[in-house]
Amino acid sequence: MIESQRHSYHLVDPSPWPISGSLGALATTVGGVMYMHSFQGGATLLSLGLIFLLYTMFVWWRDVLRESTLEGHHTKVVQLGLRYGFILFIVSEVMFLFAFFRASSHSSLAPTVEIGGIWPPKGIGVLDPWEIPFLNTLILPSSGAAVTWAHHAILAGKEKRAVYALVATVSLALVFTGFQGMEYYQAPFTISDSIYGSTFYLATGFHGFHVIIGTLFSIICGIRQYLGQMTKEHHVGFEAAAWYWHFVDVVRLFPFVSIYWWGEPNGSNSSLAATKDIGLALRKERSVLIRRLRLRASNLVLPFPLRLGPPRQEESLIHGRRSRHRSIRSEQQATAEKPSSENSSALLRT
Repeated sequence: MIESQRHSYHLVDPSPWPISGSLGALATTVGGVMYMHSFQGGATLLSLGLIFLLYTMFVWWRDVLRESTLEGHHTKVVQLGLRYGFILFIVSEVMFLFAFFRASSHSSLAPTVEIGGIWPPKGIGVLDPWEIPFLNTLILPSSGAAVTWAHHAILAGKEKRAVYALVATVSLALVFTGFQGMEYYQAPFTISDSIYGSTFYLATGFHGFHVIIGTLFSIICGIRQYLGQMTKEHHVGFEAAAWYWHFVDVVRLFPFVSIYWWGEPNGSNSSLAATKDIGLALRKERSVLIRRLRLRASNLVLPFPLRLGPPRQEESLIHGRRSRHRSIRSEQQATAEKPSSENSSALLRT
């Protein structure tokens, strides 16, 4: 006899998938380290770990979908908990990708002497940001608009339009991934080419990996929508996919600005150099003007202090000029008084 449930929470049954997922992750990590250090059997262990991990993900999510659609365990309270959990997952992914963008910004804003003190480093041929990178930056937000279209179609109860919108989203995502692969194929530098290559491939590569995950997420949602498993009252899985896809869309703007555009030799760096040149020219003109004014002021006695330099130097110059003029005036008065004194003495003698 099944006991009646007196609460809205889902108490899950014992499952073997957490321990199997942990073992698959362990095998993947150890196999990856062995493969990178050229140990025998590393590639085999890495492949087995990845297969085991992917199988665990498939069967675990299969059970979650069964609990939702067939068993009806996902109540309003459970759906709210799933939303909160997925929001925290997206926040952790934001921090993960922010680390790579921060590394690129740190290296570009303060380039070290090891790379020549310039960004991009000397000898690195960078990609033009206004070709494939800019096109991909337009494609990805367009796919985000298609996801929003699908969400509104689900809320309106229009299943076919939602499927069409998800097909458009997946198509744009595949185009983006294809252009990204073409960009990597045409890139004149590799991941081992200084800090520029490392930060470029890590940041854009992990973002591209998130795009692939989001594409698979959208494909699964499209299949579920085609099978009629999502309704306008219950579509938490699609909401998670839509949030994840919007996160991928917004993040795309950061590598475009901080890596592609900022690393363009004819873009931001040239504008910064031009700004520096303008500043130097203005400072030179100011120094020349100050010198001319000082030369003119040296020949004049002004009734007010002329501020052309530091206050102490100006005051010393002004006091020096005044003292010289006072000595000249006193000498003139002394010479003028000499003949008058001689005339007075001659009159007294007579």
